[in-house]
Amino acid sequence: PGNHKPGKLGRDHQFLFKLLQEYSLALANNSIAEKAENIFKELSDYTHYHFSKEEALMRACNYPHYENHKQVHNMLITMLNDLIKVYHQGPEIFDHRATIRFLRHWLTGHIMGMDKAYGEYIKGNETRIREAISEVEGDSAETVKDTLVQADRLKLSVVDDEASMGEFVCDVAESCDFDSVQYIHAADFIAHHDEKTHVIVLDLLMPDFDGVEMIRLLAGMESKAALILISGVDETVLHSAQELAHEHGLNITGTLQKPFHAHELKKMLEQIREQCEKQKPGKTEKPATPKDTASILVEDLQVAIEQHQFVGYYQPQISINNKKVIGFEVLMRWQHPNQGLVAPFKFIPLAESSGLIDEMTWQLLEQVTVDWNTHNLEQTVSVNMTAGMFKTLDLPEKLHAIGEKHGFADRSRLMLEVTESALMEELTKSLDSLTRLRMKGFKLSIDDFGTGYSSMIQLYRAPFSELKIDQSFVMRMEKEPEARAIVESTIDLAHNLNMKVVAEGVETGSILQKLDELGCDIAQGYHIAKPMPIEEVSGWLAEWNRQYQ
Repeated sequence: PGNHKPGKLGRDHQFLFKLLQEYSLALANNSIAEKAENIFKELSDYTHYHFSKEEALMRACNYPHYENHKQVHNMLITMLNDLIKVYHQGPEIFDHRATIRFLRHWLTGHIMGMDKAYGEYIKGNETRIREAISEVEGDSAETVKDTLVQADRLKLSVVDDEASMGEFVCDVAESCDFDSVQYIHAADFIAHHDEKTHVIVLDLLMPDFDGVEMIRLLAGMESKAALILISGVDETVLHSAQELAHEHGLNITGTLQKPFHAHELKKMLEQIREQCEKQKPGKTEKPATPKDTASILVEDLQVAIEQHQFVGYYQPQISINNKKVIGFEVLMRWQHPNQGLVAPFKFIPLAESSGLIDEMTWQLLEQVTVDWNTHNLEQTVSVNMTAGMFKTLDLPEKLHAIGEKHGFADRSRLMLEVTESALMEELTKSLDSLTRLRMKGFKLSIDDFGTGYSSMIQLYRAPFSELKIDQSFVMRMEKEPEARAIVESTIDLAHNLNMKVVAEGVETGSILQKLDELGCDIAQGYHIAKPMPIEEVSGWLAEWNRQYQ
């Protein structure tokens, strides 16, 4: 209904309407045969329960027409039971549409009659009414958890000035077992917003507050609800609004362009439900142990360097065309004697700010050359270099010396990765080192392409062998046309500049297939393999080759 009646009886009315919405949706989805029995049972049970509370209210406020209303209740319950009997006698010929129309008409008329009849008698009797209803419920009116209503139903609010769209969203939400509330005016949503709401479905083009203003407002409210943006505007506008919500720190689930199908919204709601299930008591991740939360100091990094605690984990790269393993990227990990294996995000920022990152990288380079020689690996190995290392004019000589020391003679098997941002720092020195490295047989890769600040002219001037597309574009290319367009144009650009293209963040087979269709050369990501210690590389290679070669 347009105006939900406050209090427990109002919530009863909402629940009865939701049962009817579920009934309508089951009919529309051709699932009425398996759902009708349960819907009728809930309607019957809850109607009995609700009427008992209404009658308690009438008695508590000395309503003069109590007996008449009680007779109406009995008559309505009898009619409902008769309908259920008729259904059981011939479910295949039962007229569900007529039944829904009748029930909607009855419930609407009942609510309007109640609002008109009870209003003047309720005032001044609120305490007695609460006590009477509590007695019926068998518990405190404020804490009762009715057995007919699932206590863990998630709450959804839809804000859309298009009433039919709001109703559609509510129907889909109800079919996914969400409680839903529809707001036609953004101001009403703001005034009645419940912090416990799990999902907000927001139309961007609202007449009083547009979607961008609402995103700003939700961020100011520190909303934790999952946000789904819907609109008939261009997809690029929806995408920009999604990015804005993300930048504001909101929990953005995705966007839907009108008109959209019920299954598209259902998929998002099921995803949100799964996330909420994981956050329930008893299902949350175990509390962080001291190893997770221990603070890291510069002195700890210095000790780690001295004791050679930094190790390489290797992630495979495959040729998309023939599935051959052509290389590995080495990723730094910290094998701490007390804390175990420490992820890079916990120590790399401190290493960079303290100036220790270059020394750590040199140490890793030595380890890589030893690993490759010891395990007789023939593939290319990629190493992330720092900006400072490329500004060292004798970099080629240092790398050559390490290779000679550890028997890593074939320089073409060493791919040196540099980010766009690093390339832009002291460009003259960087170009000096980059050019000499290529002249001496080393390979060069520009990493995280698309996230830095390089211009086309700088990309043209630097002698790169390879270009790596940042995983943020690759992982989103299936759902976002803009990300796919960036991936496609980057592949074309690199090929026109005679460079190979590596796609990072390949986490599904469908992404790998789409990259193949776009002509991408090399793939890297969890769909292929997670980073692994050197001891596991040979075994993994043998198993991969057994399957694909």
